[in-house]
Amino acid sequence: MNENIGIYKIEIIENITKSSSYILKYAKKSFDFTNNNFKVYYGWRLANKIRAYTFTRQFISRDLFNKISFHFSKNFVFDEDSFDVFETKNLYKLINNFTQLNQQIINTVTGEITKKEKISDEDDMFIVNLSKNRQTVENCDNHKIIEIQKYVFNSELKFLIQKLNKYNLYNNFNFFIAQELSTNCFQLKEITFRFYLLIFLQTLKNKKRYIYKFNNFQIYKKHHSNSKFDLVFNKKDWIRTNSLQ
Repeated sequence: MNENIGIYKIEIIENITKSSSYILKYAKKSFDFTNNNFKVYYGWRLANKIRAYTFTRQFISRDLFNKISFHFSKNFVFDEDSFDVFETKNLYKLINNFTQLNQQIINTVTGEITKKEKISDEDDMFIVNLSKNRQTVENCDNHKIIEIQKYVFNSELKFLIQKLNKYNLYNNFNFFIAQELSTNCFQLKEITFRFYLLIFLQTLKNKKRYIYKFNNFQIYKKHHSNSKFDLVFNKKDWIRTNSLQ
């Protein structure tokens, strides 16, 4: 409130999503966006772990968006004529609109093939060919549950938190507490913490996850001088190059 005489106002923000969005909004105002320093801003967000895009069952996945965005001209995004035509400066929407996707996922157990396609358009700037195998891992968290349950009632809370962090479950547990009690785990009394930790571990039982292995992953970008598509990313080349190092 008055930095010169040492008076400050501190507000506790309970919703971490709102606070990160608030920081991001004012961080954007501090950057003079051009095609070159957009990468500086992008790197700043990564270094400070601030999420700019949230992906929930979108057509273009987050990992695919990250790959394509490095080949997408940011000058095009912030060009006023482009905004008049497409009515958005949202980088994700633009990439989604200009990308043709041909994807297939093969279930390694059943052999079933799931396809996902987007019809081509003459304005497409990218073509993505993606094929991968999917393997199912049953009861993927059960070993974590067994390990943490050993210490629930005979260890200090600090040690339990360390165990949760070790297995990348601390943020999940904190989110679980926020959903159940509208608070965070730091505000729980010790017995309540242990009780809800056991309930949380029960929610993890018998879960499964998928492991994917790429067969083919290629990205083609249109060369505007001749309207042909050039190969700008090939997963097979990347794997071969790294295996030789």
